[in-house]
Amino acid sequence: MLALALIGSQAGAQSLGVFTVSGVAVDEVAESAEVARKKALANGERKAFERLFKRLTVRVDHVRAGDALPEDISALVQDIQVADQKNSQIRYLAKLTFRFKPTAVREFLRDMAVDFAETRSKPVLVLPVYESAGAVSLWDDSNIWRDAFAAIDIADGLVPMQLPRGDLSDIRALGGGELAIQGDAPRLTSIAKNYGVSAVIVAHAQLTATRRGVPAIKISAKTHGSAERYQSINTNVSAGKGETVKAMLARGAAEAVGLIEDQWKLDNLLQFGLSAVLATALPITGLSDWVEAQRRLKKVAVIERVDLILLSRNEARINLFYLGDPDQLKLALAQADLSLVEEEGSWSLALTK
Repeated sequence: MLALALIGSQAGAQSLGVFTVSGVAVDEVAESAEVARKKALANGERKAFERLFKRLTVRVDHVRAGDALPEDISALVQDIQVADQKNSQIRYLAKLTFRFKPTAVREFLRDMAVDFAETRSKPVLVLPVYESAGAVSLWDDSNIWRDAFAAIDIADGLVPMQLPRGDLSDIRALGGGELAIQGDAPRLTSIAKNYGVSAVIVAHAQLTATRRGVPAIKISAKTHGSAERYQSINTNVSAGKGETVKAMLARGAAEAVGLIEDQWKLDNLLQFGLSAVLATALPITGLSDWVEAQRRLKKVAVIERVDLILLSRNEARINLFYLGDPDQLKLALAQADLSLVEEEGSWSLALTK
């Protein structure tokens, strides 16, 4: 028996992306350029840590990021990359990329007793459909619901999202917003292919009003095209005193994204108190398949270790040591293009691409 990957020792390749925070803008003024630079790096470090913390944890725990001391955060940083650096005698500007130490971050979060997830979803396409006074808009320039999504960073979380271009090929593939709301499977599959994604989220916002006539929106976000990660989220947002419809929609979009992220994280929380081992067979056509399978398995955060039991020309028999339950394992494997199937009490693993 050969232990192939000590993923539980946190050497998983997928961690490099999840634990990297880029595009951290800093701009500081001080009595000298050197003091400004040190101040900028310290503030950038805090900003990057807070983004990472929010990426890995559910919203109810986000406030806990403030519990981390500056020296705690510094100990978690692996390295820093600097771009667009500019400075004068008293000012320092730059865009920073921070790579954090996966093992250290995990231990820090566990010491804080904060639950967290690491599994990053495959990218999903978000279709913001806006309905007002019976009129439905998706591709129209007047779709202020789409504008609300475009104004926030929807690609930085564990569920990387993107908006459609809205060009002619998209309109041909899907048609109008009504078909998106109806969940027209062939058309949603067609537009998904345009973007190379397996899941589409139809985010439908319907402008309504409360009993007192206060503007409100009824939000429904449904995932289509990916059975192993189906979600259906519903929420309502009402306008605050003096708040415009656009501002209300901005809050609604942020709430929808937050709910989608939270649901994904709750489904993928690392359950350190629940571990198991699964014996499975992987059909292969040659050594290259086995090498590729190892590469993909290293991306799966819930897998602690992979033991090779038997390797032949057409099959690899392995034991997967993992955290959580089989459903969580299946979902995490699917994000790495690996399919786990049970038939008559036996498990089989397969490369899906």
